[in-house]
Amino acid sequence: MPGELDAYEVATAHTAALIQATPDALWDRVWPGVRTLREQLLHLALVRESICRQLAGEPTSGLCKRFETPPWQGGTADLAVAFTAHADRCRASLAMVDGAKLDAPFTTPFGNRSTARNYFRVMLLEEHHHRAQMSQLLRLAEIEPPPYPGQAWVELGIPQD
Repeated sequence: MPGELDAYEVATAHTAALIQATPDALWDRVWPGVRTLREQLLHLALVRESICRQLAGEPTSGLCKRFETPPWQGGTADLAVAFTAHADRCRASLAMVDGAKLDAPFTTPFGNRSTARNYFRVMLLEEHHHRAQMSQLLRLAEIEPPPYPGQAWVELGIPQD
C-alpha cells in the first residue's frame, strides 16, 4: 500500500498535531448534541485500528477494551502517547496487507461489499470527519486548530514529493 501509506501518515500526523493543540481542560468539556473531544478521538482511533486489523486479517474482538485504559483517559500528554502507540499498531497491521489483494472484492464485517483499497479510504474519510469535528470544537473554545493540508504537511514533517 505504498501510496496509501502516505495518506495514512498525513492523517496520522494531523491528528497527532490536533491532540497536541488541545488543552487538558477541553478533553471532556460537553457541548450540547455532540461528542466530547475525547469521545471523538476514541471513536476515530477505534475505527482506524479496527479497519487496519481487518485489512491485515487480524482479530478485532476485545478491541474496545484497549480504549478504556488509563492512557486514553488522561490528559493531552497521555493521549499523545496513546495515539502514537495506536498509530504504530495500525502501521504494523497495514504492513501485513497483501498488496496484490488491494482491489479484490470482499464483504466487510458490516455486510458491505468493498475492496481493501476502498475500505482503507473509508477509514481515512472517517478519521477526517471526526478530526474536523474536533477542529470545530477547538474553534468553539477559541483555539485555532493546526492547519491542513498544504503548508501543514511541511510543518508536520511530511515529505512533499
